[in-house]
Amino acid sequence: MARLVTIKKSGRVPNILRHTANDVLITDANRIVAKFRARATLYMKDAVGLAGNQVGMKENIFMAKVLPYSHYTRPFKIFVNATTVSVSLYESGNFAESCLSLPGQSYNVVRPKEITIRYLDYTGMVEVEETYSGLDARIIQHEMDHLAGVLISDKEKEYNSEK
Repeated sequence: MARLVTIKKSGRVPNILRHTANDVLITDANRIVAKFRARATLYMKDAVGLAGNQVGMKENIFMAKVLPYSHYTRPFKIFVNATTVSVSLYESGNFAESCLSLPGQSYNVVRPKEITIRYLDYTGMVEVEETYSGLDARIIQHEMDHLAGVLISDKEKEYNSEK
């Protein structure tokens, strides 16, 4: 079983959490999805999302509890090689986010209200483009930030420096 990657009490951030994710090759998609599911499922009982690097993987993959989901992915949807197509100009406001990698901490983060992403589904074969809003948009952006090596603590600092 893979251990959840967390920031140590010393404040040192493990390198994997700062790693920019590598895209998954189509030929490896089934293997990567199976590996990710095996590592991530245990931690999802307490979470709304989890990125590959949080369970020690370098691939661009995450799962989230967002709508719509199918009977194949319920209650978690798997996103492979997700990229941002667009974000709304309107912000959702300051909202306290927490993270499994930063246990016991929360940070105020401002995010766009809506995001459109393109990704491969859990099979790694079907390209999908979907728009998410509200809490679902926030979850997607949080997980995609992880895959870019960005933590919510960075987002709060960014927001506070713009004030």
